[in-house]
Amino acid sequence: DDSPGCVDGLRVGDRVCAVGDVRWGFDDPSATPPSDLIPRAARTFGESENHPVRVVILRRGERVEIMVTPRAWAGAGLVGCHMCTV
Repeated sequence: DDSPGCVDGLRVGDRVCAVGDVRWGFDDPSATPPSDLIPRAARTFGESENHPVRVVILRRGERVEIMVTPRAWAGAGLVGCHMCTV
């Protein structure tokens, strides 16, 4: 996959816990995320086009920090990933 998210290190199954200053799931991973979470994360990516954004993920139980640069590409969106609350 050549999406910006994939190129920058996001993988299927990653649990995103922070996008820039938008954070959730660190204190209680089982807590229900706020309803505005996805729009706030999307807005952070949208406002940061062509600038790296700090993204913290849980991957197989390990906390990993990567930098994702939202940018135009051949697919949909600026990152090319589908985020949903779990």
